[in-house]
Amino acid sequence: MRYFLDTNSLTSDVMALARHRKDIYVIQDVLDEFANSSAEVQRVRLSGIQIVDLSAKHLDKMKEVMLSHGDNFGLIDLSLGEGRADVAMIAYILSEKDSPDTLFGLGQEYVIITKDKPLTEVAKSYGINCIESLV
Repeated sequence: MRYFLDTNSLTSDVMALARHRKDIYVIQDVLDEFANSSAEVQRVRLSGIQIVDLSAKHLDKMKEVMLSHGDNFGLIDLSLGEGRADVAMIAYILSEKDSPDTLFGLGQEYVIITKDKPLTEVAKSYGINCIESLV
């Protein structure tokens, strides 16, 4: 099981929990959206949360998600600069689930930790489970 954090789930409690676990991840896009300073980035890095970057295969999947859900302003509103990280997280997980050369291996289950209802609805439409909290 791999848990991927949304911006709203990057709390002090989760960061404290991550010190004792190796199954908690955040994509770089979410971290960029979350952090207003280098101190916040450093706090996440020191917590032990695994930070992963998008590659070309993830960007290809992101195009697919955008084609299907780009008009969902609850999920993404590029004019306001909101939601790109949500789409990137869904794309990352979908790409990893489908790829034999994945970092985590085929058959791995992924769960998004979020309180964002539009993100939850779209993720579930792709078979990605979501929960509101790890703690």
